[in-house]
Amino acid sequence: MESTGVYWKPIWNILEGSFHFVLANARHVKNVPGRKTDVKDAEWLAKLLRCGLIESNFVPPEDIRDLRDLTRYRKKLIHHRTSEQNRIHKILQDANIKLTSVLSDIFGVSGRRILEAILNGEKIETDGLRKMVDWRTKASITDIANAINGRIRRHHRDMLRYHWEHMSYLEKAIEELEKQIDQLLSPYVRK
Repeated sequence: MESTGVYWKPIWNILEGSFHFVLANARHVKNVPGRKTDVKDAEWLAKLLRCGLIESNFVPPEDIRDLRDLTRYRKKLIHHRTSEQNRIHKILQDANIKLTSVLSDIFGVSGRRILEAILNGEKIETDGLRKMVDWRTKASITDIANAINGRIRRHHRDMLRYHWEHMSYLEKAIEELEKQIDQLLSPYVRK
C-alpha cells in the first residue's frame, strides 16, 4: 500500500495481523510524470515490490498509534487554549486593563481570581484585592489596583466571558486527555 494521507489506515486496521503488509512511502515510489491513474499506480507499486525496491515504512503497534492520536490532539487543544488566552489579553488591553505589567502570568492563581471578579462585574476594592492576590505575587496591591483601573464596558465583559468559558472547556478537555494518555503510558513506565 502507498501511504498517502490517511487513506491507508482503514484497510490496515481491518487486515492487520492477517497479512504481511508493506507500507510504501509515496515519495520513494513516485511514478514517472504523465497520465496517472490508481490502476497504473497499483501496477507500478507491484512491479517495485517484485523487484524488492520498496522499503516498508514503520507502522507502530495499535496502542502507540492511539497514543500518538491523543498526544497530537492534546497539542492542538493547547494551541487553541493559548489562542483564547491571547484573545483575553487583547480584550484587556482594549479595556485599558494592564495586568501583564504587574503580573508575570495573568492566568496564574492571582490573575485568574482578578479576571473572574472582572468577569462577574465586581467592584474590586483594595481589601478584596488583597484576598485575591496570592502571597507569592511580587507586585504591590497599589500597583495591581492601578493596573486594573481601566474602562471596561459591557461588551468587554461579554467577550471576556465567551473566551474565558471556551478556555475553561479546553482546559478540562486537556486534563481528561492527559489522564487517558497516562493510562496508555502506564505499561511503559519503569517501576
